[in-house]
Amino acid sequence: MRKQDLHLRMLARQGDALAKLRLGRIYLNGTESIPRNIAAGLSYLRGTGLPIVCADVAMTIAESLQLQEILEHDQLDALKLAASSSPQAQLKLAIWLLLTGDHTAAVTVLERTPAAWGKVLAALKDSNQSSRLRTALWAAAAAQPMDTQAVVRSAINMASRRKDLPSIVSLLAASVDVSGEISQSLHDAVVEAVGLAEAPGHSLGELEIPQIQASLERASARGDIKASYLLGRALCGINCGGLPWQRIVAGTNLRKGSALLLRVADSGNTDAWLHLYRISSDYRCSVANPQLARFCLEKAAYGGSTEAQRRLGALEMREAMSVADAERALDLLFRASAKGDSHAKTLLASLVLPVQGSEDDARRLIADVKAIDPWLAIRLRLARHFGLTKQEALSVDPAAGLRP
Repeated sequence: MRKQDLHLRMLARQGDALAKLRLGRIYLNGTESIPRNIAAGLSYLRGTGLPIVCADVAMTIAESLQLQEILEHDQLDALKLAASSSPQAQLKLAIWLLLTGDHTAAVTVLERTPAAWGKVLAALKDSNQSSRLRTALWAAAAAQPMDTQAVVRSAINMASRRKDLPSIVSLLAASVDVSGEISQSLHDAVVEAVGLAEAPGHSLGELEIPQIQASLERASARGDIKASYLLGRALCGINCGGLPWQRIVAGTNLRKGSALLLRVADSGNTDAWLHLYRISSDYRCSVANPQLARFCLEKAAYGGSTEAQRRLGALEMREAMSVADAERALDLLFRASAKGDSHAKTLLASLVLPVQGSEDDARRLIADVKAIDPWLAIRLRLARHFGLTKQEALSVDPAAGLRP
């Protein structure tokens, strides 16, 4: 460390505010003898005794730090103060305002020094939202060093908290256009945007299909279950909520999609088991497999899927060769019915002998049957009293009270 730097540090330790300000600026920029250290620089600036929003302190911070560093260290207040006189701070603040959706405020900031930012101003005034974002990012990249992807990610985080999908999509589209290759954090943001777009009435705007598919595949390769579920459904030709599968992938790949869905199902997603059942049970499908289809349906049913419980219950009822088999099928149908499945309720109702009408009418009609077939009459009486199914009514032994 040079003598003058040691002397400056000594003065700073003695409480000299000017020395602290100068030393803070040195740490924020770095020199041959003092390496750049943002935390140390901000610490010296706070120790000046001057408020952090003091004009000199704010100017030092705004001009020494890149925009992503200002955001990372929560120095937006200093940036806003410095923007009243510093062209560098004006551009940084205008870019941030534009990325967070405040176009009018961004233009107002740049108009303070129109000679410096005339071309940027003209472009912002004559373009739509996506073009404005691209203009801002190009201007940032050309005018001063800046990690545009880190800045965009910060803006996306703000939009995500508001669930503002159009802003997220515009930011991603602009960032990809400017940066070419995008960072892992922006790949994750693409996956997040696709997840939000599942809700009806949402779209992915200008995001291109190759970029969407590449981000999903990258996230899926890292074990992201959410991305695997989105990509698996799309590759199998299954729409993701209100989002058509054609908007996510360039074409189907049933084998790859089924493998992804199997991974998701194994993690506990019962809907994925149901998707696998539909794919495997379709005889026209290249991955059709009746045995696997039955296995997937059972996994979905016993995992709590209402539709799967109804389907498996109906299937087992049709195949039942014993009362025990029929009761297992009835249990599945009852579970689905208890969750409000109207088809399951209809199936259950079709299995029980009708008990509507008055008891007097039923007694009179059963008495008429008894004169012809006493065994049938008592079976009808038992069925009406206990709510037996047709199969139970036909198989019960009225005298012994037993069923085979």
